[in-house]
Amino acid sequence: MALHGGSGLLEHPKDSEDDNAVSIWRLPASRLIIQLPGMRQVHVAQGLFGAPSPKPTTLLALRLPTVEKDLHSGMLTTMLPHNVSAGRDEYGRFRTAPLKEYPSGLCSSVAKAFCTDFCKSNPNVSMDWGVLPSAFLSQ
Repeated sequence: MALHGGSGLLEHPKDSEDDNAVSIWRLPASRLIIQLPGMRQVHVAQGLFGAPSPKPTTLLALRLPTVEKDLHSGMLTTMLPHNVSAGRDEYGRFRTAPLKEYPSGLCSSVAKAFCTDFCKSNPNVSMDWGVLPSAFLSQ
């Protein structure tokens, strides 16, 4: 994608300070990919976008020139939640289960960045969507 003008995004938990922790961000292949033209890392906390805990995350962005601006404008709060999503709840379910889904604010921000990028590269595509049906929006 980087060599052929594409755009993309990869999400993975932020690398911790623990030298013994495993992370894709420490892999030699990842370190090489980050050096490619148009690549950059963007650090976010999913808790600012609606997740129940902070959930530090790194995004590897390829091009997507507005992703930082879109992420900033898509935050649902400026205060990080203090909840800890570890262990099991009172029903025996893992507290990490809700974190498997991306929060709505993050999804909207990423979608906006891709839409902006795609529309700029194709002048025949319009970002004027008009009014979406309420049944579609509620689903």
